[in-house]
Amino acid sequence: MMQFNEKVQMALRHVNGFFPEVTQVFFGAYGRWMYCDEDFEAPNFDEAPGKVDIGLLEDAADAADNDEGFPCAYRLLTLADYYWWWDRLGNIPVSEGTDEVEADTIEEPFLHFPVGTHREEIWHWFEAQYPDFVVGEVMQGIRKTTAESPWAVTLTMESAAKFEWAGDADDQGHAEGQAIAEAVAKTGEQVLEVVSTTKG
Repeated sequence: MMQFNEKVQMALRHVNGFFPEVTQVFFGAYGRWMYCDEDFEAPNFDEAPGKVDIGLLEDAADAADNDEGFPCAYRLLTLADYYWWWDRLGNIPVSEGTDEVEADTIEEPFLHFPVGTHREEIWHWFEAQYPDFVVGEVMQGIRKTTAESPWAVTLTMESAAKFEWAGDADDQGHAEGQAIAEAVAKTGEQVLEVVSTTKG
């Protein structure tokens, strides 16, 4: 399952707002963070004095520790990712309404939304996450495309196991960066090498 953490995404969007090249964050074994681009180059926060909210970044680190545990990594989610989550939402049962339960509320947890959340609240949340995500359009089968194209990346982890990743990316470096971030987050291992990168 694709990783999701609301506070980490908030922090990534916040940093990306000042440094558009930033697309991922790595948390070390002791919670130290590195927000960086696809080439693993980190911005100098001193270039935006007083603008980067360190408290927000600290909250993200705490949330990541509670979620994945250190070390871990996350990438900034794309429009395609939100479409993917929307499809998952379609598998969540919704109440028809009873004396005890309001109609149109979810009967299973979804992301950070608890049981009993009204589905329209979740719809509004989707639209707030990404400006091109319009619920009315998505419900009509309209999905906007971006400049991204599908990629497939195969990695070798430190245990010698292979890790397969597939998804959207602007270019090869972006694809490999996303694959590495997700591999580290899911396995807790370091990546030894990129075996192959192909564009679909």
